[in-house]
Amino acid sequence: MIGQLTERFMALFAGLSRAHGIYTINKEQTTTVKKKGIAKTVKELVTWRLWDEHLEGRQGLGIVPIRDDGTCRFAAIDIDTYDLDLEELSRILVRLKLPFLVCRTKSGGVHLYMFFCEDVEARLIRVKLEELSAGLGFPGVEIFPKQDLLDTEKDVGNWINMPYFDCERSVRYCVHDGRALSVSQFLELAETKKITAAELEVLSIVDDDELIGAPPCLQHLARIGFPRGSMNNALLSLGVYAKKRYGEEDFDRHVWRYNEKYMAPGSPQEVRAVLKSLGRKDYFYKCKDAPLKDHCNKKLCGKCLYGIAESTDDPGYIIDGITKICSDPPQYIVAIAGADKPARLIAEELMSQAKFGKRVFELTDFYPDAVAPTKWRAMINDVMKSAVHELAPDDASPEGQFWQLVKEFTTERGEARHRDELALGRPWINESEGRIYFRSQDLQKFLQQQRFFSIKGNEIWSVMRKNQAVEHGFWNIKGKGVNWWSIPLIDRQNEPHDVPDGLQDLADF
Repeated sequence: MIGQLTERFMALFAGLSRAHGIYTINKEQTTTVKKKGIAKTVKELVTWRLWDEHLEGRQGLGIVPIRDDGTCRFAAIDIDTYDLDLEELSRILVRLKLPFLVCRTKSGGVHLYMFFCEDVEARLIRVKLEELSAGLGFPGVEIFPKQDLLDTEKDVGNWINMPYFDCERSVRYCVHDGRALSVSQFLELAETKKITAAELEVLSIVDDDELIGAPPCLQHLARIGFPRGSMNNALLSLGVYAKKRYGEEDFDRHVWRYNEKYMAPGSPQEVRAVLKSLGRKDYFYKCKDAPLKDHCNKKLCGKCLYGIAESTDDPGYIIDGITKICSDPPQYIVAIAGADKPARLIAEELMSQAKFGKRVFELTDFYPDAVAPTKWRAMINDVMKSAVHELAPDDASPEGQFWQLVKEFTTERGEARHRDELALGRPWINESEGRIYFRSQDLQKFLQQQRFFSIKGNEIWSVMRKNQAVEHGFWNIKGKGVNWWSIPLIDRQNEPHDVPDGLQDLADF
């Protein structure tokens, strides 16, 4: 049976094939909140064996939705809220005609999965899912895929844990029509829910005509019902909207109608008290108070006709996730909403709001707002709680990256035909010696073009000098002095020879 299930799951969750994720939960944890553990990215093929182990309950599996061509066959919204009524949420999605499947996560949160019957661009998926998640009342949640495109051929994106781990006894099940589905029922339903790119583009949550242009929080609360005990803040905010839309002279009659349509309703005395407050001063939406605060999306609200201007507490962009490369020193791959590729940072850049903002601008052409230092630290600490830890490859250290770039500089650029052309900035290969020669200033310029700043200035030459296979000298070329460096021409030699540790990365190619 597992074999048949494996084939269907691999087809349904057809993501990036060259990497996957694993998550090891701390078995000593007994609380019911989000389970703590270590998330790791493994740069190995997704195989039948991995899916078998997942479905049999031996090792959980995470799949990266985005593939090398920037398309997806599935997507998800990750909602880390642990008191949701999953049955009611599934009914709401059916009523709104949205093709999401509600799956419980390992910690009791929710993954809303969407499946496609053709390759769909990640860019289109992300825009639409951000719109739908805000409309459903879950602004700012994680969207998978987290990138529009993978940065390089080595980039592996971000993975999401798969449902139906230990499928016969799974707690990661799908809820539909008021009941938990078996693994076979889930697969049958998912395969019937697949949509095309064209169908995705036209998906929307039909807003109440009464609240056109209102903040997303009010539209969502009007759809699901304002909670009891929130009448004063809710009706006051609806009154702010009415004043913005209809003006000072005519807003009061609309407040009376909102009371009847959306509230319990409140007593005439309570409505008059709200109207009196609204007439006495220019109130703003009660964004920081219940029930609005639980459904707030400042970025989207700022775009609404009768919304509120974006707050300076919001930098104007969303960090979609962080992968920590466990190198020395560590590196951080940060996914930013709206960016075609992630930002690759060191700790200093991640900790500095100014330096991080510069990278956001370079990637998105958006100049972010500054927020208070305490707010910035809270933002970074929050996203780091869910950071994925990835074991560093051999070339992830600064020196490893340096030697990789030296290889690229000396073997992938136009070669000099004669040593005199060193003065033109071209590496020269001396076949008889089995060495390649280059000028220091040309290498340094190349490193700057590649945004490699981990090793700077004289440190570069210190790294070079400590390797015995590296030679340095001086030539007079057409009356001009040229300082050169040379390294073994490893890729072109016929017989292997011992290579110093610092050059071992070059020998691996």
